[in-house]
Amino acid sequence: MSYFSHKTSSKIKIYVRLKNQEVQETFIDENEDIDGLKKLVLHGGEGRQYYRVYYKSVRLSPDQQVPHDTTFREPIHIQHIRQDQPNQQNSIYLQLITPQTLTEDEIREFSYQYKILAGTKDISQNESLDKCFITIVEEPLNEFILVDFAAKCYSLKAYVIDSLKRYNALNDILAIFPQCADVKNAFNGNKSNLNSFVTLLGLITNRTLLTTTIECLSLESQRFLGPFIRKNDLPIPLSYFIWNETNQTILQKINFNCLIDLLCFSSDRLIIQIGSKQCFRQGKTSLLPFIFTDKRRQSSLSTNSTDAHLRNGCIDVIFSSKAKKSYVIFDVHGYTNDENNWKLIRSIQIYSSLQIFYITCEDLQNDNDFLDHMMLNNRSIPVIICVFDRNYDSEDSQNSIILHARNQYSNKYWSSLVHWTTVPFMNCNDHINDVKQKRRAQRLTASFNDLFEEFENKINHQSLFQSIFAIQSTFLEMNQGKNSLHRHTIQFEVEYQMKKLFDKLNDKTENLSIITPISYFKSQIDMIKKQLSTETSDLQTTTSLNEKLKQLELTQKSNNYISEHIKFMIELLTKRTYVEILIVDIYLEQWRNQYLPKLYENKELIKQSTYKIDQHLVYHTEELEKRRIRDPLDNQPSTKHSSLINESKKLKDDINHIDIQLSNVDITIGLLCDELFALYEFFFNDQPTSLEERKDQFELIAQKLSELVYKGFAIHLLRNRPLLCQSGLIKMCLKHLQIINNDHLAVLTVVGEQSSAKSSLLNATFGCNFRVSAGRCTIGMYLGVAYYKTFTIIILDTEGLLSLEESGTNFDNQMITMAVLSSHIVLVNHKGELSTSLENLIGMSLYAKVQLKSSPFKPKLVFVLRDQTERKKKDVFTEQLNRFKDNLLHSSRFLKMSISDELEIESDNIILLPSAFSEDISKELYLEQRWRNDIFPQNINELRQNIYRSLQQQILQDKLGHHDFDSVYEKAVNNW
Repeated sequence: MSYFSHKTSSKIKIYVRLKNQEVQETFIDENEDIDGLKKLVLHGGEGRQYYRVYYKSVRLSPDQQVPHDTTFREPIHIQHIRQDQPNQQNSIYLQLITPQTLTEDEIREFSYQYKILAGTKDISQNESLDKCFITIVEEPLNEFILVDFAAKCYSLKAYVIDSLKRYNALNDILAIFPQCADVKNAFNGNKSNLNSFVTLLGLITNRTLLTTTIECLSLESQRFLGPFIRKNDLPIPLSYFIWNETNQTILQKINFNCLIDLLCFSSDRLIIQIGSKQCFRQGKTSLLPFIFTDKRRQSSLSTNSTDAHLRNGCIDVIFSSKAKKSYVIFDVHGYTNDENNWKLIRSIQIYSSLQIFYITCEDLQNDNDFLDHMMLNNRSIPVIICVFDRNYDSEDSQNSIILHARNQYSNKYWSSLVHWTTVPFMNCNDHINDVKQKRRAQRLTASFNDLFEEFENKINHQSLFQSIFAIQSTFLEMNQGKNSLHRHTIQFEVEYQMKKLFDKLNDKTENLSIITPISYFKSQIDMIKKQLSTETSDLQTTTSLNEKLKQLELTQKSNNYISEHIKFMIELLTKRTYVEILIVDIYLEQWRNQYLPKLYENKELIKQSTYKIDQHLVYHTEELEKRRIRDPLDNQPSTKHSSLINESKKLKDDINHIDIQLSNVDITIGLLCDELFALYEFFFNDQPTSLEERKDQFELIAQKLSELVYKGFAIHLLRNRPLLCQSGLIKMCLKHLQIINNDHLAVLTVVGEQSSAKSSLLNATFGCNFRVSAGRCTIGMYLGVAYYKTFTIIILDTEGLLSLEESGTNFDNQMITMAVLSSHIVLVNHKGELSTSLENLIGMSLYAKVQLKSSPFKPKLVFVLRDQTERKKKDVFTEQLNRFKDNLLHSSRFLKMSISDELEIESDNIILLPSAFSEDISKELYLEQRWRNDIFPQNINELRQNIYRSLQQQILQDKLGHHDFDSVYEKAVNNW
């Protein structure tokens, strides 16, 4: 039966295959486009955005004309490319599975453990983002708080999330457990209850803390938690056990939520590793650091035999990289005999690029069917089979086992996909001397490196894992009774729109003028006007600038003021989900990464050359001064000196040129938001009638942008080049942000040199999500918000100071002055000793503050000195600060004022922080490893206490807090 049963003279016959149905003939207008064809075939076209059209393996766009030369053998294919995005109800699956290894006593312990950690009195399952993500805990966790929470059945979610925000990976919580035994009068003096509680704490692992916290959070909060777990390099639980109080039983939960934000749109390679029943508790997870050497068994992959029975059959997800390729590892713990677990494993397998199976020699001897079961339907995915060998240290044993295994399975259809290796038992108690351990490590890492190199071509030819929604959709189908595995091609409508918008753009096109025309032309015009205001002597230059200005103004008037990209951005903010915003964010990152790495590499090489030239230039300048002292008439610079000046200028011009190239391809969601701010100002100034017509739309945009602030998308307060602050839309956004108490609104700003990890400091201290990467990634000033006790804190992250790119300008003076005039607290983030350059900048800001008289409060300068190894010798830095103050006093004596009346610069305001990372030779891998240490996040608590004391003084006692966000905005605009 055809879709159309009649034919007219204006119609042509074509052949169409809808999804996997039979080829059908139909008739269509000869000038019809592909979008019209979809409407016809889909009987009205509802949901047609979820279908793609192909002809002769080429995808056809909606506006293309329908091909006329189709045949029955070569029809038009209309494919359903996206399952409806799984909703919140089917992102979680519960199944009754009691771990077979649990005794009744262990089940009872688990129920008690679960109730103690998850709590019963503060669980909120509403759909909003949990306030723990934007609120700093009032005081660090200690044994007294922990015991009190347990006695009152309060969950530890606030402290778990806080530990993750500070990158402490829950180690601070686990470290407190032993101290609980010393708490007096706990549990109303019931010593028996305290002893039971302390015994229970000995069974708790970081995985237990994570799973019980997940259960205390709303579904939206669970999704937001995933990236925090990953940043702490911890495995993310996909399936885990929970206690069902109603039925008094253990349930297994399969929960995709924590992976949605991370894997909604992915280009990572997927690996699944699983072992036979004989491999239970033999150390499969402990072998991962030998495969992925960025992982540490001591931290991110630590497993505890006390909770092995609570991980049996469960799956964790680990993120790693190898040979510059990103991997997502689905680690199946223990073993599983349950059919529902096998459905999940099968759903993961078909998307994998590589599989790692573990067996024992006993499995080989008994001809275990585990491998046949795992290789079912596998026709192309490469497999590494690891055989646990008790004689691993004998290399002859390895060769014998591998030869035996190959022969035993040589007649299997999958034998060509497999590479065999042997591994030692990792959880045995045999004492191994250092020499033998080092040899094991060398063999393991070399063996896995060789296997990955050998498999690289096969891995590279596997279809990439695209989205966690694909696995979820396949699993859902299997749960609904479909026996055949179906690999879903997940492509979102926003992905299609992004391809349409960006496929024609590259590093050669003028992207800023195409994507953000209002911001671009305003920036270009303002920069020329600024140049004209300084160019007074060179008539030729002035004439050239005026001509360029005239041309830009003409082009600006003829340009369409709302680009297609901004129309899409408006739709994204007002009509799309948060997940779709993340997909766009990830898509843009992938697009940028085609061009940014090479540009950054070239820039760094030129900067290194510039530093060397400038060093030589300083030397020759000093020599010239010495000559002039000896002979005042000797004013002629040497040829070498002149050459160095020219060379330095050329290199800096090259850097500026690369910066222009970087800006041209550094397209982010933030940049698109900046254009929205510019669009509002354009309507306000030039088309007020259009602004009135779009009033409701802009109000909705402001609301959505303010909601994103709580999820780490900061508002770009100072933006563009030259920097500007005025924005009616930003003012509207700020009105949607919440204030805990009136008059308790404070402003905190961080300043510091470029690449001094300012954004990372704010992220660790307040749980923000400011953009961090190498180079000058923060442009201007970004605004975030956090809540601490009774305070609402506006957090301002500033562009780096003292950069080579901005040398010789007044940019640094402007930025630090803006910080001092606008803030209650200024964090001066600095590596090393307090420098003369920093002293001069603060002196300039002091001068500006006195002259402008715009700040009624006295900002507190907190000096956060980074990467300090001698933190106990604070006196050295106190002396530096005293000299710093003396020099400021001396240089500002003409102002006839006291520094202490304008700025608070006290020795108590020095915070010495260690490096956030440690490096050493791993005692297990015998390779150099770098990891986040536990000292840095502990010291963050000291910084928080310093901030809180200052807020108490300025906001509570002196009553100098802002009344509302309007006053903060107006002050920032006026100061700039």
